Amino acid sequence: MKKHQGSPAVHLIPFQEGQIQALEQEGRQWVALRPVCDDLAVDPDSQAKRLRRQAWAVTVIMTGTGADGKSYDMLCADMDTLLMWLATIQAGRVKPAARKALVAYQKHVKKVIADYFLGRSPKGPDVDRLAAEVATLRKMMADNPNPSGTAHTL
Repeated sequence: MKKHQGSPAVHLIPFQEGQIQALEQEGRQWVALRPVCDDLAVDPDSQAKRLRRQAWAVTVIMTGTGADGKSYDMLCADMDTLLMWLATIQAGRVKPAARKALVAYQKHVKKVIADYFLGRSPKGPDVDRLAAEVATLRKMMADNPNPSGTAHTL
């Protein structure tokens, strides 16, 4: 596994109830694996080890610039690797709560990412900025309960 130079922007692509963290470098799309593993309730470290054992897997550590302007090292897979990896995950081997997400990734993630980078879906700094702001607000609400005792919703 190699480390890519440069700091491409992290694109937050709306997907299901969350978002995919993707990067584009030299015309090639990459997806950060940890958030996908979190969505699928699988251990990111175990999955990274599984991918390192596969001859077909192309993964790199990329330093991406987040919406907050900070740089982050992320294990990323190219699109072919992401799709092959997803195909190796059996629905019966993930937690029942994550099965719907797994099937959605397996069926739709390629089109969603391709549409985003081809300009066929909402994208750009405004969408990315708004998604980052929503995530920040959700964290703030979780960290600061409403004094009235009722839950915040967003």
